[in-house]
Amino acid sequence: MEEATHRLGKALLILHSPIDETVGIENAAKIYGRALYPKSFISLDHADYLLTNPKDSLYAGRTIASWAERYLTPTEETSSEDEVIAHIGQTCLQTDLLINGKTLIADKPVSVGDTNLGPTPYDFLTAGLGACTAMTLRLYANHKKWPLDSVKVKLRHEKIHAKDCKTCET
Repeated sequence: MEEATHRLGKALLILHSPIDETVGIENAAKIYGRALYPKSFISLDHADYLLTNPKDSLYAGRTIASWAERYLTPTEETSSEDEVIAHIGQTCLQTDLLINGKTLIADKPVSVGDTNLGPTPYDFLTAGLGACTAMTLRLYANHKKWPLDSVKVKLRHEKIHAKDCKTCET
């Protein structure tokens, strides 16, 4: 294992919890010590070995995704400046979005049978309106040379799917 770690030839990310009773910190430190760069070590404070707490698992997932982005080769599919690509699979509503070379996930909440791994389409719509409003106010203040420390736009959108679909057929 030690030699394989040393010859890995890939970026390595080690996540470890100080309270992990399955794999001791000395094992993680040994792997980290043998690995060549690029390598990173992240402590998952208060997380158990299997990341059974949803907050811990979501934090670990987001951390891994953010860290790994630097080392992943982008797909050949690209979007032009005025194009958005949305791709959905066969089993759930999670949708991968490619917007100007940036990837995002849209999803639906667990309450409607999905995985809640990203904002809903309505969240994106509402966020877009909020961002546009804030940017417009910033641009206008800059143009008029008005002092403006910051802009906070607070929006709420409510979509009650069952209620909206009562008359879908008509």
